[in-house]
Amino acid sequence: MVLIRKQSGEAEEFDPNKVKGAIIRAGASEEIADKIVAGVEKRIHPGVSTAEIYHLAFQLLDHEKPAAATRFGLKEAIMRLGPTGYPFEKFMGSVLSEYGYTVELNRMIEGKCVTHEVDLVLTDKDGKRYMVECKYHNNKGFKTGIKETLYTYARFLDLKEGSVLGKCENFDGVWLVCNTKISGEGITYGNCRGMKILAWGYPEGGSIQQMIEGKGIYPITILRSVDGTVKDRLSKAGIMLLRELLSYDPKELVVKTGLPEKKIETMLAEVRSLYSP
Repeated sequence: MVLIRKQSGEAEEFDPNKVKGAIIRAGASEEIADKIVAGVEKRIHPGVSTAEIYHLAFQLLDHEKPAAATRFGLKEAIMRLGPTGYPFEKFMGSVLSEYGYTVELNRMIEGKCVTHEVDLVLTDKDGKRYMVECKYHNNKGFKTGIKETLYTYARFLDLKEGSVLGKCENFDGVWLVCNTKISGEGITYGNCRGMKILAWGYPEGGSIQQMIEGKGIYPITILRSVDGTVKDRLSKAGIMLLRELLSYDPKELVVKTGLPEKKIETMLAEVRSLYSP
């Protein structure tokens, strides 16, 4: 048994199946995943951090299958969407739209007591509407917790009471969506209040990364050819998803973003490699 150090500072037993699962979700074969895990197990030592394990697995996978290694970097790619939370909100709106929801971004809605800026308003196929609070953090060790769940539910209650007074539309439920892990206390409170929580690694079988990977809805920041300047140019042009890049002719992208054609061609080649088998 090897005890490793989580980003929170807590110790836990190394679980090779977590690494293997992440590698397979990134598009590598089981054979390659087993090879990577074996390589990681040979090199780790008691007290090694999860970040060090990730970087080791990334390097080994990059040697075997570069495109899969790029997809393996999804969590870091989402953290690079910042520094503000708006790009993450827009990205999650695109993800949820792929799952059949009608999405409205950044609505100002009057509640009973105050007016709220709601990150996302979702409408499902049955016409039910949901208030969504997005919490974005670029600190790897941060956990979304009880404070955020309490805050989100309090805003929901004010809107529910506002709808009774005719100040706003009715909401049938409330979601909390975050790009980090969520604490046990946050989960307990959210479940008690009937909240829908989407976080990194939660819920099992339907977490934020599984939703993204399930539809191949990757952010532009997953590309190695995208630095901060390129990200800002693409974001200002309204392009947040890899699929959106493929919908344009290279010359259109030059005009739309102001980026050199050579840079555009490099990005498009990388995008195509990520979507190839």
